[in-house]
Amino acid sequence: RLRGGAAVSAGTWLEVFQRSTPPFSLHLRCGPASSASAPTGGGALAAAGGSSVIERDGRYRVMVTKKPYGMNIQVNKVPRVVEVLPGFPAEAAGVLRGFVLRAVGDRPVDASNWFEEYQSAKLPFTLTFDTKGLLGTHE
Repeated sequence: RLRGGAAVSAGTWLEVFQRSTPPFSLHLRCGPASSASAPTGGGALAAAGGSSVIERDGRYRVMVTKKPYGMNIQVNKVPRVVEVLPGFPAEAAGVLRGFVLRAVGDRPVDASNWFEEYQSAKLPFTLTFDTKGLLGTHE
């Protein structure tokens, strides 16, 4: 849904998005359309059974519904996505190289604990990333 909650389809979302004036919220809900109010389309994200939301603070939140998720995170100072594997849920959810993982579920993570939190999280759970301007947001 974009712009005042109006439903958009796979064929109309880009035009509506390009005409929207920031700031705005973008909420993606995926899965089969079960009512007139459900958005149409969804593509690969719907096929992955997940959803994602761009938060106002520039964070990007995704729902993990199955593992393996298909991203490689390396830690120097922060847990940063260095690779997103084609065809996996992370790619379908829009996770990008360069995102920094900040929370697993509602638990903040850093270089020392992200992997343990990820491994012990019970499906489904959310991942929250800092996008560092990768999605047109500001730090």
